[in-house]
Amino acid sequence: MAYGVKYRLEFSDVLTKVKKIEIWKDGYSGAVLDMVGQAEPVVIKWNANDDPYNSPIIGSVCTLNLFTTDTVTYDNFYEHDEREYKVKISYKDSSNVYRTYWIGWLVVDRFKEQYKANPVAFSLNAYDGLGTLDNFDAPIGTSPFNEATGITNSTRIATILANLNLGLEIYVQADLMVSFGSYPKRKNVMSDTLITNGRNELLNKFDLPTCKKQLEAILSNYNCRIFQSYGRWYILENSNIFDANVKSSIYSTANGGTTPTGIQSSITAQLVSANDEVIQTDIYNSSGVYQSSTNESVLKTVPTNLKNIGGDLIREYIQPLNEAKYKFSTTQNNCYEYTRNIGFEYGTYGWVLSSYASLTTDDFTEQGRKAIKFVNAPTSGETLVFNSDYAGQTAKSWNYYYTGTTAQFGVFAEKNENSVSSFTVQVRIVADRSPNFHYWDDENSTWTTTETTITRTVEVFNNWQVLSIPFTGTGYPTNFTGIQIGVQVLNCTYSGTGIQNIYFDNVGILGNYFKPSGLSAAANDNRQLPSAYIEFAKRSSTSSVYSDEKTITGTYYFSTGNGLPTTYVYKRTRDTDVKPMYHRHLQNILNDYRTFLVRYEGTFRNMDNSPVSIHNRIWFNFGTSIAQDPQSCYIDGLTYNIKSASAKVIAHLPNSDDDISCIFRITSE
Repeated sequence: MAYGVKYRLEFSDVLTKVKKIEIWKDGYSGAVLDMVGQAEPVVIKWNANDDPYNSPIIGSVCTLNLFTTDTVTYDNFYEHDEREYKVKISYKDSSNVYRTYWIGWLVVDRFKEQYKANPVAFSLNAYDGLGTLDNFDAPIGTSPFNEATGITNSTRIATILANLNLGLEIYVQADLMVSFGSYPKRKNVMSDTLITNGRNELLNKFDLPTCKKQLEAILSNYNCRIFQSYGRWYILENSNIFDANVKSSIYSTANGGTTPTGIQSSITAQLVSANDEVIQTDIYNSSGVYQSSTNESVLKTVPTNLKNIGGDLIREYIQPLNEAKYKFSTTQNNCYEYTRNIGFEYGTYGWVLSSYASLTTDDFTEQGRKAIKFVNAPTSGETLVFNSDYAGQTAKSWNYYYTGTTAQFGVFAEKNENSVSSFTVQVRIVADRSPNFHYWDDENSTWTTTETTITRTVEVFNNWQVLSIPFTGTGYPTNFTGIQIGVQVLNCTYSGTGIQNIYFDNVGILGNYFKPSGLSAAANDNRQLPSAYIEFAKRSSTSSVYSDEKTITGTYYFSTGNGLPTTYVYKRTRDTDVKPMYHRHLQNILNDYRTFLVRYEGTFRNMDNSPVSIHNRIWFNFGTSIAQDPQSCYIDGLTYNIKSASAKVIAHLPNSDDDISCIFRITSE
């Protein structure tokens, strides 16, 4: 797509600061046409819920308020799709250079205008697209199908955002790290490989997550939020982010073996001294490739840079927390796939297809997007149609005594109104045990060196039926080293007419992910990892009594093969003081809510050339003798009226002082 500017409106706000609205059209290269704006020609709003810890994705919308006149007309925007027109809002900085403030796509889901003589007022909406990420499948890895590797967070996040086709850089302001080494070090929200090939990429074992769900889960794991600001994507940790000079100082103290104290006093002193706040920021390009690090100035101060107008400033006090908790759930912990790529979402990797079988996408599938379709497969005899390439999968060596091992075959038989009787599926389960192959004898529930097939009757048509074959018998050799096991699907046998197409999905051998070691061949073990649990952080002591609590829920990923969270440090602790990432999150939540958390709401006039945006921090400083906050506030919600240079702001005051004493514990849900 090559976009050219078709419409433009330049204007000055009430403080004579110059702003610009442009509408870009795909494939346009003609003259730039004028627009006529209403009294407030552009309003941009960032929507977030009341809980900053439960808003991993903060989308934004830009509303254009325009006039049609006798000399100024516009395209019929409602006749085009959502990627035909791009809206760009810019401002002139102190050097008289235009800078991007916001960019997004013009979306006209319903258009309404006054049916009268000109001038006619109308409004258009443009969106940054974050809310549309549910329309796209999340990225998954490619071969080699190695569960120890995967797509790094930075590449995965960039791939997700690439669906929005805005090509924006990614600015990261976060603190959580596995270890420090040198300071500053790139943040684990980008440098980790949280989601690995073949183990936790798919949901409900074989479902493709949407981009939005996967992005939410990644950000929630690292206690972060994402939003657009100044024509960039910002990933911001929800707590414990403050001036880089103070961060560097407390890191040096912690790394020297001493736990830092008086952190909030240091933050206040830095604000007073510099009248600014710089946040250590890692910059990635739109492809997720690290570019550089910088200390970005983000501070807006009330009442100098921002002046309250209308007398509507409200200071709300939210009760302290006695307890904070995460409710984790995962669908992958207890699923060990002896057959790779069971749901075919990775294409034909791990499978051998005959000319009778083909990979189909977005046809009949039990889960996900892909399945195997029979193409003119013979209906008699024992013809191999497709099979798992188990002989090359030494990483999936099979031990007979692993518990819960079952072969499954999802089958869909598409049938018209004609009659069909005695429809059966023929399969084979085979294990490579040199010098002999072993086959599962379903009738006698045993393994045998005699080649044998298994027959299952299909009784459900025009819907998915799962055929299951549990391994409960005996007869397997006692030498387990290097055993490889796989499935083979032969032809279907049926009589009568009416079958149109036959599909297979979710085909393979599964078992318990927990692999017991040191057991004898005859031993059984029914242990399982929990698929859901709750982690609590509770005040260990307090002179006051509080009862309020906060709960954060969602689907979470674990970046270790044993289903346990990785341990992390953060800059206020020594490198040797490692805790699971959720301990860090809950610690920060209780830090913020150690006393009544302050939340501000009010309307402000921006006095700078650079408009206030959601990545800015706001410091309420009316002077030490009147009211001076000890640190700056996070902006949680913002509506900016460009012409009037006014911003309706919702912000909260964190408390980044020394860690309060907390008790952590984990319990099953």
